[in-house]
Amino acid sequence: MSSNVRAYAEVLMDFLHEKSFDYQNSIKQLKTINSYIDEELWKVLKHPHIDKNAKKEIFKTAFISYDINILGLIYVLIDNGVIMLFPEIIKEYENMYNQEIGLIIVDVISTQKLKSNEQQKIRQFLEKKLNCQVELKETIDSSLINGIIIKYQNNIIDASLLHKQDDLKSYLEK
Repeated sequence: MSSNVRAYAEVLMDFLHEKSFDYQNSIKQLKTINSYIDEELWKVLKHPHIDKNAKKEIFKTAFISYDINILGLIYVLIDNGVIMLFPEIIKEYENMYNQEIGLIIVDVISTQKLKSNEQQKIRQFLEKKLNCQVELKETIDSSLINGIIIKYQNNIIDASLLHKQDDLKSYLEK
C-alpha cells in the first residue's frame, strides 16, 4: 500500500467523522461506485486527453443521489490524477474503520466450506489471541488439497496439506 492510499483514506475518515456521516452508508456508496467502474470506464478515467470535468460529470450524472462528500473524494482523485487508487483507498478506509472499532477481518481459505462449529473455534481462538472482535471471510480453494490457511493483518497461518507437502519437498531436496 502506498502512502498516498493511506493519506487519502485518513482524510476521508476524518472528513466523514467531522460530518457525522454514517460509516455503513459511506462504505456502501463507495463500494457501489467502485463496482460501477468497469474496464472501459477505467480506460476513460486514465486517458490523459479527456477533460477532468468530463470525467467528473460521469460520476455526477450516474450517482446524482449520492452524498456530495463521497463524490468529492472522486473529484479530488480525478483532479490529482490518482483515480486509479480509488479501490485501494476504499479497502484502506474499511481497514481503518474496522481497526477503530476493534474488528479484524480474517481471511480463511479452505478446501471446503467450514462447519459452523469450526468457524466458531477459529473465531474464538483468534479473538483470544488478538484480544479483539474477529470476522471471518471464507474462501474455498480446491488447490490446497486439504487443510486451512488463515490470513489476518500481516500474518499467515498455513496449515494446508499443500504447504506441508512443499516443506517436505524442500527438506528432501537439501
